Amino acid sequence: MPDILNGTIEPGQVFNATTDLDGVPVGYQDMADRKSLKVLVKP
Repeated sequence: MPDILNGTIEPGQVFNATTDLDGVPVGYQDMADRKSLKVLVKP
């Protein structure tokens, strides 16, 4: 995960949304509704 966060590895379309810890419930719902593939959670 550190390599993704510091830009060493480009994840492409693995993560197509980003949220903070407060947005985790919405992120899960977006994945369930097929609005997002994967949501990256940044503390």
